Amino acid sequence: MKRKLENNHNVRLNDSKTEIKNIQDDTFQIIFDQSPVSTQIFSPDGTLIKANKAWEKLWGVKLKNIQGYNILKDKQLVAKKIMPLIKKAFKGQTVHLSPVRYEPNKTIKDVSKIEYRWTQSIIYAIKDTNGKVLKVILQHEDISDKKKSEDDLKVHYKVLESMIEGVSISDENGIIVYTNASEDAMFGYKRGELIGKHVSIQNAYALEENKRIVNDVIKQLNKKGYWSGEWNNKKKDGTHFVTTSRITAIEIDGKKHWVCVQEDITSRKEAVEALRNERHRIYTLFMQAPAMIGVIKGSDFVFELANPLYLKSVGKTKDIIGKKLLEGLPELKGQPIVDVLKHVYTTGESFLGKEVQIKLDINGDGIAEDVYFNFVYQATHDARGNIDGIMTHAIDVTPQVEARKKIEETEKRFRDLADNIPNLTWMANADGYIFWYNSKWYEYTGTTPKGMEGWGWKSVHHPDALPRVLKQWKSSIEHGSPFNMVFPIKGADGKFRPFLTRVNPIKNEVGEVVRWFGANTDITEQKELEEQKDEFLAIASHELKTPVTSIKAYGQVLQRLFEREGNTKAVSQLSKMDAQINKLTTLIADLLNVTKIHSGRLVMQDENFDFNELANEVINELQLTTDRHNLIMELSQSTTMHGDRERTGQVITNLISNAIKYSPHSKKIIVKTEVDKDYITLCVQDFGVGIPKDKQDRVFEQFFRVSGEKQHTFPGLGLGLYISSEIIKRQGGKIWVESIIGKGSTFCFKLPRKRLKHK
Repeated sequence: MKRKLENNHNVRLNDSKTEIKNIQDDTFQIIFDQSPVSTQIFSPDGTLIKANKAWEKLWGVKLKNIQGYNILKDKQLVAKKIMPLIKKAFKGQTVHLSPVRYEPNKTIKDVSKIEYRWTQSIIYAIKDTNGKVLKVILQHEDISDKKKSEDDLKVHYKVLESMIEGVSISDENGIIVYTNASEDAMFGYKRGELIGKHVSIQNAYALEENKRIVNDVIKQLNKKGYWSGEWNNKKKDGTHFVTTSRITAIEIDGKKHWVCVQEDITSRKEAVEALRNERHRIYTLFMQAPAMIGVIKGSDFVFELANPLYLKSVGKTKDIIGKKLLEGLPELKGQPIVDVLKHVYTTGESFLGKEVQIKLDINGDGIAEDVYFNFVYQATHDARGNIDGIMTHAIDVTPQVEARKKIEETEKRFRDLADNIPNLTWMANADGYIFWYNSKWYEYTGTTPKGMEGWGWKSVHHPDALPRVLKQWKSSIEHGSPFNMVFPIKGADGKFRPFLTRVNPIKNEVGEVVRWFGANTDITEQKELEEQKDEFLAIASHELKTPVTSIKAYGQVLQRLFEREGNTKAVSQLSKMDAQINKLTTLIADLLNVTKIHSGRLVMQDENFDFNELANEVINELQLTTDRHNLIMELSQSTTMHGDRERTGQVITNLISNAIKYSPHSKKIIVKTEVDKDYITLCVQDFGVGIPKDKQDRVFEQFFRVSGEKQHTFPGLGLGLYISSEIIKRQGGKIWVESIIGKGSTFCFKLPRKRLKHK
């Protein structure tokens, strides 16, 4: 009986526990289903057991549609690399998951109409008293709207950061809370360096002025919600600049803030000021220009601008400004120039006029005179590109035209005269273009005017001489200097005869070359006489050489005899005679060298020799001939060259001897050498009388001697430098002189270290 009662008690107790458990389960289910928090319950193996209505609403999914879903097998969660964290929860840990963008249809196709949700989640385990995981709870917080707001904010900030204008946001107390990159760069601050600072740090105004301006700005902001205008700013380094700024009032988190967008217009203002200054400068240039400048506007051609030279050239005053063309210049009525203006205005085509004749009342006496102009008419355009006027740029060339007409008349008379002289004569423009030959030219060359026009004359020049002729002719054209040269010209019979050609520039009153006049003189007979002269000199020199040598020998014998007898007077007289014989020997040698040069018999005996050794020998020998001069050697490093040692020494001797001769009151002569990879250069510098600039190019000509009061006191035939130049040229070298009157001369020659073939 007792046991039966106990059994009945136990049954009732169990029924009571079951009832309590059912009540608890029902209560949990109600709470679970009505919870606003999206919640899922998983078994320890990851299978979804339960999900509340908040979850179904969040994801738009019914639990019955995803039976068998296992979170531990969700590939989307694996791809997002959060599966390791989820697995920790299934091992008993509580895990807070970072925000995740989850797309339900990627896991189960077409299970939901919702594309995606951003969620912030927590996942934790329900364990028994022994710590065994019974269930795993996953709760989601929908942060999609928050995420969208954050993304929108990022986009807004990205837009702000990409703006070229500076943007700053400050609170109502003027504390800066945001600046974009352009703002920081504009003011010379590092990123974020302005945050937390007061906006006054950016202002360039004085304290009191700043307070007044800020108060005015705040009043307008409070009244209209915005302010715009120019603002004087200050960079971090203290540099001032100007911006155009717009400040707008906004609310952030319920608090008033100010957004300031500004653009640095310092350069623009400077450019505007520069443009204003440039316009003034251009206007000033127009007014002061040495040419006529005028501007007419509209189809009625109303004078808008005319500079002083324009007014002077047309015989009017500034009263014509604002008047129509034919009111200001009534004498133009019926003249073709008016039609030209209309054409330019209608078509926009520029017109270039050269020596155009216009009749103008220059003196205001009602009598129109012929005036000539070179001018350009050019259409002007408004901002939309439409023609709105014409600008005139002109030069009064009346004096030049009248002068040219006189020249043309003179030229005609001159041509008539030139056609009756025996020389071949011609005329060329300033650029060397030959436009006229006399009849004797065509008669001798057998050519025609058409064949000779321009540069056709080259066809009657010998091909060997033509390059030299062209080189010197182009040099004369470039420098406006006379042309003098001897070269052969082919006759109608096909034979070449030597002609002496002289070309002189014809210059205007300002020294500009306007024409060239050339004359070619046949010097065939003169050349023949020169050949006869050279032959005579060769014979005479050769015949003189032997008796002079004998006289020198007899004189030296007599000098030694008198020396033994002690007859000092006779010895002195014989020494002087010997010195004169030496001069005569030198003159004979020069004459022989000249004849060899002319006949092509001046042969170079090439050999390798030490150049400094040769220079030393010559300098030491010549030092013995002068007590007055100290020959100073400034020789470069010793080097070997290939050439004619004896002839090169002859040149050095000649240059030093001339330096001694032409610097009688100087105490020193400097001999320098320079050596580079290919050439050896020697210079002899004296401090004597010097050579005039216009004579320096001719000192190397045969028989040329510098004329002048001082130069005539020195003896010589003028052959030494000519022979020296020929020796240098035949060794492929170059010789030249630099000189200043009263300060001395420097003669130099340059020779190739390796002998070049002379042409």
